[in-house]
Amino acid sequence: MKKPYVAIVDDDSAFSNYLRTFLSLRGYETRSYSRGDELLASVKQGDPPDIVLLDVMMPGMNGLETLRALKAAKPEMQAIMLSGREQAATIVEAVRLGAADYVVKPTTPKASARSRSTRRSRTRSRKRAWSRRSPNCGAS
Repeated sequence: MKKPYVAIVDDDSAFSNYLRTFLSLRGYETRSYSRGDELLASVKQGDPPDIVLLDVMMPGMNGLETLRALKAAKPEMQAIMLSGREQAATIVEAVRLGAADYVVKPTTPKASARSRSTRRSRTRSRKRAWSRRSPNCGAS
């Protein structure tokens, strides 16, 4: 069975390498591109990814321009926008152009791990609170 192919388009090589390692360890094939035009050339040559992780702020062709060109070439292509900043206007524009989601990048890999840990902790707390409020939940 073929591994799902994730294209990572980000001019920050450290973050791109982090994502490649993270996804590769989870069974994904990954390829990195430092510019949007590199990804578009690969797609035009008949090597489209299953999904694209696309940085918003890049030199030259930015992420929104890349998304616009990608959707024009392959409307079914799924892309998740990545950004170091949460800007409402950019999020709205990305979704309008067809982005599947918009994710704010953690400042460091450690911050990403803390964020995942915090989300898991909150989820466990919510489940405990819900089970206390709903004692019959899950009972057969």
